Amino acid sequence: MTTTSEPITAAQEPRTTRVGARWRIVWWIVATTGLTLLVVLISLRSVLNQQVAEIANAEIVQESNEFRTYAEFGEDPNTAQTFSSALELVESYLQIQTPASGEILIGVVDGEVLYVDNTAEDAGTALVQDATRLDGILADPASSGVADTDDGAIRWGKVSVTATDPAGNEQNATLVTVHFIADDMESNDQEILILLCIGAGGLVLTAGVGWLVAGRILAPLRSMREVARSISSQNLSGRVPVPGRDDISELAVTMNEMLDRVESAHSSQRHFIAEARRRVGDPQARAARAVAHLAEYPNDERVREMSRNVGTELRRMRDVLDELDILAQADSPDFLTPRSISLHELASAAYSRASSNAPGYLWSFNSRAEGVGVLDPERVLQAMDELIANAAAHTPVGATVEIGSAMSDDGQAISLWVADPGTDLEPKQAEMLFEFYRTQTEEADTGMGLGLAVVRAVADAHYGTAWVEVDPAVGTRIGMDLPVAVLSPQDEPADDPGVERTAPYPTRTVGRSIEEGR
Repeated sequence: MTTTSEPITAAQEPRTTRVGARWRIVWWIVATTGLTLLVVLISLRSVLNQQVAEIANAEIVQESNEFRTYAEFGEDPNTAQTFSSALELVESYLQIQTPASGEILIGVVDGEVLYVDNTAEDAGTALVQDATRLDGILADPASSGVADTDDGAIRWGKVSVTATDPAGNEQNATLVTVHFIADDMESNDQEILILLCIGAGGLVLTAGVGWLVAGRILAPLRSMREVARSISSQNLSGRVPVPGRDDISELAVTMNEMLDRVESAHSSQRHFIAEARRRVGDPQARAARAVAHLAEYPNDERVREMSRNVGTELRRMRDVLDELDILAQADSPDFLTPRSISLHELASAAYSRASSNAPGYLWSFNSRAEGVGVLDPERVLQAMDELIANAAAHTPVGATVEIGSAMSDDGQAISLWVADPGTDLEPKQAEMLFEFYRTQTEEADTGMGLGLAVVRAVADAHYGTAWVEVDPAVGTRIGMDLPVAVLSPQDEPADDPGVERTAPYPTRTVGRSIEEGR
């Protein structure tokens, strides 16, 4: 007997996000809008700061040019003559100048410093008093530059001129123009902050509009979801409304066409099964009566043997028709007729039917299920008959076959099983055990018949599970786990998008030992 080392599991489901499509649409709208707004604000701040720098540079250049022109063409207002000294030149120039906001003009002649300040909180005066900083600017070989001070960033420029006194001595005068740009840059930051707050409000408004628009766009998809939920084997008449002529409308049309094909195929299938049972059932019944008539001739051994063989085949035909009928009704609302029944008596009835239907085997009864459950005993016994027939078909005559039952640990479900030592299952067979299939090769016609498909249909109708356990040392155990109280259709849990409904107890898998849990 083959051991299956890996549990049978459902196919891996693709990883998907649990965030709804509507939220994802809003997220992408807000994210792209927010990213665009952030890029715009950063770019705007950079442009504004660059403008501040350019304005400061322009004012510095203007002051330098004005001082150079004044030194070349200016006259002493008291004498209407050229300036007698560089110091008088600087004093006269500074007296007629009004520095721009945030600007200080500093004149330096032979170590003597004169200045006109128009900066906030006397920042220019603090710079003049900082001899180290001022000497560094005067000693810098460049004519302009940028520096950081305790009062913020500054941009500076300097220009030197030579003045000749009446004695013919030359003196150097230097004008340093300093522009404090920290206040202007702070003003830019405040403007950016205001724009950021306005943009945040705009993002909230965009999110609200996006939510409403996404809802309008996704409304047809929600209609499709509701129609898909309403579709069942008992009701295939639902169709998706077609709202317009866009891509979603084309999807709705395609889905409706698919539902038309499914409904047609389902109706044809049910009609085929009903017609097959009607057309085969009557000839089968007449053939059975004819065989019974032939069996009345006890002296003809060949007739008796033929009657037995034909009767066996007719019984098989009847069983197949019964199984087809069960499978055809499995999806019907009235498939089950649940009622209260003793769980021990239910297992005992299955054992009694096994002893009478397959007397050539040693039937062992191992029932530990007690109490009362709400089940459909007729359907459960039909499923047990299929398990018994399956065990008998794969077990040598005279072997011991066990029928058992047990309650789950929480007392909410009953397990019913048939265990035999003869079934040898390959892993592929175990995976498809409860699906009807048949393969035909040159050596043999093999496969799984309708019987175990019936077992699964009965288990599914009770919201239970059909399972198989294989152990090479003991054998194979096939059974069902059924809740002791059946859910009615109106009590069925409501579907939740993305949530798969599971049985109310753990599902067994291939690979466990038969002795486990006994």
